[in-house]
Parts: sequence; structure tokens; C-alpha cells
Amino acid sequence: MSKNYAALANQILTALGGADNVVAVTHCMTRLRFVVQDNQRVDAPALKALHGVLGVVRSGKQCHVILGTTVSQASPEVPTLL
Repeated sequence: MSKNYAALANQILTALGGADNVVAVTHCMTRLRFVVQDNQRVDAPALKALHGVLGVVRSGKQCHVILGTTVSQASPEVPTLL
């Protein structure tokens, strides 16, 4: 069964407080790494509850969404939504 990574990317951005709250995004082997404008707009419990999200790590204005090895399928979808 294929996963709808565009929908997952959209759900992640919504939980991050919307596309306008994202300043920058990169990825590594297992994580989408976001820099956000306003930490108060990030809904970490909603992020953690998304199917496909393995965890969330926050530090300062950075929010790392852990997707595991599927990050390479999800990461190309994020810029199309920003």
C-alpha cells in the first residue's frame, strides 16, 4: 500500500502552525527539520499523533519531525506546500 506523502506533508505543516510559520526546511536521513517563526503555534501532540510520524524533537525555534526511512518520500512534498 502506498502512502500519500503529500497529505502527510500537509498535515505536518498544519500542525506546525501553517506554512506561513515555517521559515526554513531541510531533511536528513530520518527527519524533516523545520525552523519556525512562532513556537506557540506548533502543536507537538498533533504532530506526534500523525500516522507515519515516529517522534518530534524541539529545540529553540527548530522542530524535527522524525519519519524514519520514509523521509526521502515525504521531503519533496513539503516545498510544494510552502
